[in-house]
Amino acid sequence: MLLLLITLPFLGAASHAEDRLQIGSKTQGNITVGYSAMTFVNIDMNDAQAAAKLWTETIAKKAHLTAQSSVYADLPMMEQELKSRKIDIAILVSNEYLDLSQRVALEPLAEAADDRGTSEEVLLIVRKDSPFRKISDLKQRQLIMVKGQHSVIQLAWLETKLMRGGVSKVHNYFSSIKETNKTSQACLPVFFKKADACIVRRSGFDTMVELNPQLGREFLVLATSEKILGGIIAARRELSEDKKRAVRDLLMSLHADPDGRQLLTLFGMNRLVPFEPAYLDHLANLIQEYRQLKRRYAKTQ
Repeated sequence: MLLLLITLPFLGAASHAEDRLQIGSKTQGNITVGYSAMTFVNIDMNDAQAAAKLWTETIAKKAHLTAQSSVYADLPMMEQELKSRKIDIAILVSNEYLDLSQRVALEPLAEAADDRGTSEEVLLIVRKDSPFRKISDLKQRQLIMVKGQHSVIQLAWLETKLMRGGVSKVHNYFSSIKETNKTSQACLPVFFKKADACIVRRSGFDTMVELNPQLGREFLVLATSEKILGGIIAARRELSEDKKRAVRDLLMSLHADPDGRQLLTLFGMNRLVPFEPAYLDHLANLIQEYRQLKRRYAKTQ
């Protein structure tokens, strides 16, 4: 319901999109956009489809294109659609982009940014008065994490740290791993000693501490990840240069347009910025190490 209330103002604005931020003077063709379901946090598939349709049609009109969109909960299906040229533009989270780019020729056009930039850390947090001072102290303890775009990466990061310390059976290392929708739902059970540790994004944790400084005094950050890149917008490499240029130019200036700023806010972004390969280096190295350690320990079991 909240998502629908937020998106209603755009429905009228989209019909006037051609009056703003003109690129060219006539329709330049059709474009199809595929969204990974992981780019949407805490909304169901129907709302995700509605938001994707709104974003796609508004962007397409501003670039003088016609467009269709789909949301994919299944990454292999998205890969198949890219290979069969049924998707022109793919909107993915960073680990999905790394995965797909191994098998599909993709050209990254832009990446999401907020007040903190294009990437941020995740934190493993416990109470200061707990007996936990290193990750190995958390064996058979209760862990809570916030689900969403970084879920897969968070677990890979945590499991990699455990495997570096010699833990081979990471899948049952904790007594339980619970996922929640909000940072507060992860942190407060730890604060009230109902759980032992939580993994949250730094931005969410910092916001909680600003609102309630006592949390900052009571919590201890046990481990901090490297910065993790958020969303990436990529095109099929063989898509025409005219279409890629039209979409790229529009994305880079979206934050300067009233309708564009509202759309960015809907997706939790301030602006889109040019893609920089170096931003993915830390994540690529983490995933490579994670897979190597997984294979090594699999041989010993």
